[in-house]
Amino acid sequence: MKTNLRHIIIKWSYPRKWDCFEDNPLIDSWGIYYITRAIYYDDRTDETPIYVGKTLRSFRQRFREHEKDEKDFLYKKGEFYVSTLKDVYAYK
Repeated sequence: MKTNLRHIIIKWSYPRKWDCFEDNPLIDSWGIYYITRAIYYDDRTDETPIYVGKTLRSFRQRFREHEKDEKDFLYKKGEFYVSTLKDVYAYK
């Protein structure tokens, strides 16, 4: 079966600060997540995508693994945020 999908729209949840994500009701759920970094200046904010991941374990467990194994990105300048996948739309 051949499909000709050309576009997708990904809707993410509102970003929560990395340090505050444990307060999220979804913390013990699983799914797809997106980590970004924001650096605030007087006249602008630079936001950078850091990581898109999928976990079949809980977000809590996966984020602890990030903190243990991938400390490099967490010690960079800026504030880190996490969004979770809300919905995906595909169309031609």
